[in-house]
This record gives sequence, structure tokens and C-alpha cells, in this order.
Amino acid sequence: MESPGTSESDWQGLVQTMTCRIPSLSRLLWITVLCCHATQLPNLADVEQQQDMKKRSRMALEFAHYQVQVTVNSFKIGNLKHAQQSLDSIGQAVELSLASLEETGKHPRKHPKHYKRAEIQTRKLVQRLKDAKHELHYEQQLEWDVLIKRVEDTGSRLLLAIMSPKK
Repeated sequence: MESPGTSESDWQGLVQTMTCRIPSLSRLLWITVLCCHATQLPNLADVEQQQDMKKRSRMALEFAHYQVQVTVNSFKIGNLKHAQQSLDSIGQAVELSLASLEETGKHPRKHPKHYKRAEIQTRKLVQRLKDAKHELHYEQQLEWDVLIKRVEDTGSRLLLAIMSPKK
């Protein structure tokens, strides 16, 4: 004799119910994990504390890449204030990367390694920003255009520094 609630149809119903709810639960769990993880990650002020300028440049670009997804998620859940702060921090991080490389005092034409890495990462960041922009509503996309232009300009400055004539 079967105990109540253990028949084959009850188990199938339970499995169907759980599989229908799992996508929404996993999305909620994913957003929760991202929010909790974002509080543990370094912020831009932590990156600025790095004494090694080359490492600071690399860390700033890594921070900018991470902030793209944080910004998209903030827009999607409707936290516009946090999304705007994230957008600003992406632009600041890219500019910090360039400033850090300039502070090394090394001529980029003679020592292009870190400049070229930064330029490649900036190019990838522009592509990620353009891809992420299409996930948002039209009104939210307008704010991304300004940031994309800012990152592209910084990437152009990095490339021009590498390509400038030797002194």
C-alpha cells in the first residue's frame, strides 16, 4: 500500500512543478549571488591604491569589464541609481588605466606591451558595451552611447601613444 503523496502521478506533478519554477528561481539566485559578490569585489578606490602602475592599469580594465554585467543587471532589475554609478565607474576605470600607464614614465613606442594590452582590452570592452546595450530598453541605451564614445576615445589615445613617433 502506498503512502499518501508518493504515487507515480504525484512525483511527476512535483517534477513538472519544480522544472517550471527552477528557471525563475535560478535567475533570482543568480541575481542574489551577483549582488552579494559585488559587495566583496574591489571597487575603483581599491584599484587606485595599487602601487604598481602596470598592474593598476590591468586591474582597472578588469574592473570595467566586470562592471558591464553589473550595470546590465542593475538596469534589468530597475536599480537606476546603481546602474548610473556603474556606468560612471566604467568610464573612470578606463581613464584610470590610461593615466596609470602614462604615470610609468615609459615611452609607449619603446615599451608597447602594457599599452597594447590595454588597447586590446579597451577594444573588447567597447564590443561588450555594444552587445550589452542591445539587451536594454531604448531609453536606457542612450546613456550607453556616451560611455561607448568615452571608452573608444580612450582606446584611440592608447593606440596613438603606441603609434606616435619615437623621441
